[in-house]
Amino acid sequence: MMMLFPRGARQHTCLSIEKGSLFTVLWFNEATGWNFTQVETHAEAWGAYWRTDPDHPQGLLARATFDPDGKMDRFMQWASEWSWIERLERQYQMYRHEDCVSGTKVYDDPKYGAYGELVCMLDVLVVLFFFLISKASRNTIMFGMSWHVFWMMSLMNPAVGIQRSETGSWLSRHGSDTMAVLVTTCLGVVFAVAATFIPGARLLNTNQLYDECLSLTDSVTNVWKSSAEYLLGGERSARRYQVAKSIQNLTDKNTDVNDHIAGAWWETFDIAHFGNRRQMLGLFASVAAESRTLLEVVKKCILSETFEGEHIDFSKKVSAEAFDLVGSTSALMWLCVQASADGKLDETEVKQITAQVNLVKENEMQLLKAFQSAKPSVSDDLADEQIFVFTLGLWARKIREFANRLINMLGQGKSSMHLRLFRAICNGVQATWRFRDMSDKEHVKYAMRNWLSISVCFILGYYLHGSIFTRYNATMSSTLTLLFVKEGSHIVEYEKSTHRLLGVTLGNSLPILVAALTGFFACLSMPRFLFQATTTFLYCFAWMFMYYNSDMWGYVSCLVAGFGVYKLMEPCAGDATETEFANKYMALGNVVVAILLQAFLHSMMSKTGPQQLFLVTIKETGAEVVTCIKTIFMPGHFSDLKVSLAKSQAQITRCKALVAECAPKLQLINGRHPPFKMDLATATVNCLESLLSEIAVLVQAADIGDHDKSQMKVDVDVVEDDEIDDSQDDDEAGNARPQMPLNILNSLPAAEAAEESLVKVAKFVTQVAPAMLQNRSWAEDQLRDIHFTGQLKCANELYAQTSSRCHSYSVESQELTNDIRMRLCIVIRCLQNCAAFLGKIEEWCITESTRI
Repeated sequence: MMMLFPRGARQHTCLSIEKGSLFTVLWFNEATGWNFTQVETHAEAWGAYWRTDPDHPQGLLARATFDPDGKMDRFMQWASEWSWIERLERQYQMYRHEDCVSGTKVYDDPKYGAYGELVCMLDVLVVLFFFLISKASRNTIMFGMSWHVFWMMSLMNPAVGIQRSETGSWLSRHGSDTMAVLVTTCLGVVFAVAATFIPGARLLNTNQLYDECLSLTDSVTNVWKSSAEYLLGGERSARRYQVAKSIQNLTDKNTDVNDHIAGAWWETFDIAHFGNRRQMLGLFASVAAESRTLLEVVKKCILSETFEGEHIDFSKKVSAEAFDLVGSTSALMWLCVQASADGKLDETEVKQITAQVNLVKENEMQLLKAFQSAKPSVSDDLADEQIFVFTLGLWARKIREFANRLINMLGQGKSSMHLRLFRAICNGVQATWRFRDMSDKEHVKYAMRNWLSISVCFILGYYLHGSIFTRYNATMSSTLTLLFVKEGSHIVEYEKSTHRLLGVTLGNSLPILVAALTGFFACLSMPRFLFQATTTFLYCFAWMFMYYNSDMWGYVSCLVAGFGVYKLMEPCAGDATETEFANKYMALGNVVVAILLQAFLHSMMSKTGPQQLFLVTIKETGAEVVTCIKTIFMPGHFSDLKVSLAKSQAQITRCKALVAECAPKLQLINGRHPPFKMDLATATVNCLESLLSEIAVLVQAADIGDHDKSQMKVDVDVVEDDEIDDSQDDDEAGNARPQMPLNILNSLPAAEAAEESLVKVAKFVTQVAPAMLQNRSWAEDQLRDIHFTGQLKCANELYAQTSSRCHSYSVESQELTNDIRMRLCIVIRCLQNCAAFLGKIEEWCITESTRI
């Protein structure tokens, strides 16, 4: 816009010089700007020349007299700098040829008067839309929109426009306010970056990422050790709750790993060993996150294990090897995170990691031999123990594979440095402007809600004048750019809006009280400087301390600090007047109107409330879960099972986001409808999420990747012809192929009865729970005929029939996690857990139906 309209909407009063027999005296004063006077005679011009601007003699920078023909009198000209003579001539010619009525307002840029307002308004609306529809980070969108609406409102303000001073340095002449903001912003960025290098503070993202990885490694290794000590012990004790709690704490631990990985790119640009360090730590963090997922499975084993039956004998035979594997894998995990610290691997580190990888592999083989010598039966009695051994072997294999990958990354930094930088830039642009993501229905709704509210406030601020409004005021629109509604929100956030109103109001009013105290000191005095610096520091420190230490008021304190610090840094304007304080309270009124308008427009665009949307989503999730369970018992549809599981997990994630918005306290008016059954909704979502996590473990146990196929074979000479389909498990040469655990499961006679009971209950539960949330009377009638106990029908028969076929399965000799008996046991146990979670949903439905 500055290139199209160099002066913006700036106007000046027409000072049309009358052509004829008049002499003109023209001068420029820093205080009053351009001025001129016209007289009839040369003598009068001489007197007017020496009497120019008597009220502001110190600010006079140039003056000259022009005769009626428009020529400058060489005896009546003066300038503080020689360049001013040319400016005087140029300004005189502009006034002489300006076609306007003296005293009227005229645009400095004639083009703006023709079409400038329309172009600038379209610019604001289009730029706001592109900011919101993009997938850029929230801070980029927020501050980009905020500065854009502020500067565009200034450009469209006739009293401001684009200011270019006629005096001073090059920076001041090319947009004093704009350049001041740009320079101070750059200086602020430099200081902020420099602050991250304070010794001992460890504020760099790469350092914090490394610290997060160290913390995760310490927690994961200690939890695995505690889990092994308990599960391979001799009796059930209260310690199971301590171990389960430590696993839960590890799972619930909020880490900013992804933010640190993204932020570390700006510190390293993926150049040389700095980029290697970022990539290594990022990969390690993902492996540590997978370890947390495995420990969630172990937690269920810890809580359900009874230490009865064959547990003691089995533990004695595998405990020593299991502890050795835990120790060697923990040591390898520590080696990997320490080797990733500097992004470089020397020969010593490579040798240490290679030796430790070999030791982990050796301990895996020893545990495999111990497991096979124990000859555990495929039974409910040893299901938890076998799940633990499987997850332990899986953890060890993942850490071992990461260590090998870490070694393979050695030497890649120099050869691909420029390619990595170019690829990172391309990926960033693609992630920001990928059409598939931008055109997502929910994302478009989010963009339109915020675009409409911000645009309406900008238009109102541009045109409204009177009462608490002043024309060309960007307060309302710039406030909403910093408070725009988050993506995925389906309700009017009345609680959040109240917090916004409180935070912004306090942020604008508290500095008024501070300014009242500061006003007792003289401007530019040392006491005023010390008082203002101290109060600003204490103000920011107190509110930011609350931000980091209060879950309830953290958001409010952030707003108070953010909006207040601008007011505290305002320059001294002498004695405060009533008009100045009135303007501050008018600004508060504008903020209140903006927040209320945002809530109103959001409610008008939200046709479906969160509760109705949740009911629709939970029904769709239930139908997808039933499909997922059906697919488990369909041989040859393993890929369909993965697809169905992914869809179900995406749906349940959406349900989790929606259920938080369904709380009755978030409704403005409850009306005649009964309160939403929040407990039942939350329990249903949690149980379905746990059920899907069990299916995910089942999929992992049943999945045979390329690296798992070496020894997982079935001896087809021993198995009867009607038990296994040779067309699916033999190749063209007649050799045995790897047998899918689900194919074996579905070939068992008891599988059909298990499928029938599980699918039937899943259908019933996924229909009754949403119906009860809708307060349908028939749902409670259906609950009276429930006979399901939360146990998988024919589970014992499945274990027995699987165990009877153990002689037909070849003995695994290369990979601990490839043992087919172990995998089958895990599959059956996961089906049992799915039935248990369906039973819990039924219990919640029954409990809810008995409430008055």
